[in-house]
Amino acid sequence: MLEPHVCAAAQRVAGLNTASIDRNFQEAASSEISQTPDMQIKLTSIMVDDQSKALRFYTDVLGFKKKHDIPVGLYRWITVTGDGRDDLELALEPNANPAGKAFQEAMFAQGIPVASFEVTDIRAEFTRLTSQGVAFTREPASAGPVTIAVFSDPCGNLIQLHQPN
Repeated sequence: MLEPHVCAAAQRVAGLNTASIDRNFQEAASSEISQTPDMQIKLTSIMVDDQSKALRFYTDVLGFKKKHDIPVGLYRWITVTGDGRDDLELALEPNANPAGKAFQEAMFAQGIPVASFEVTDIRAEFTRLTSQGVAFTREPASAGPVTIAVFSDPCGNLIQLHQPN
């Protein structure tokens, strides 16, 4: 859990009303409310500039499996899963929302990966993906308890690979 002063500092940078947020944080931290043992992450998403291109890349190149591809108006609800992990999905969200697109572009410009995928052999994955034309912005390098590498997907994101050391 973050300390109240850490949250308040981040909120001040974001221009938020820190007095009421600090009070809410203190009330929540002192209450009996807590995470239930049943709460799990089952779905997360990344913004993409082209859903069809993203689906091809995340399945054909990275090796994920398509779970859902459902038309929803102008866009599609597309999710992929890792091999053998049907219970955890990555949604390929269209970046049509101006706020989402601005976030995606800012993260890319600052060199910050929007997702991290664990691999068992990062050097083998680096070689495999490089041979398929994937552009890495950071080659595998030790970073404390993990070895990491970062590549650019064709949809406007930096993605990190990590392998526990």
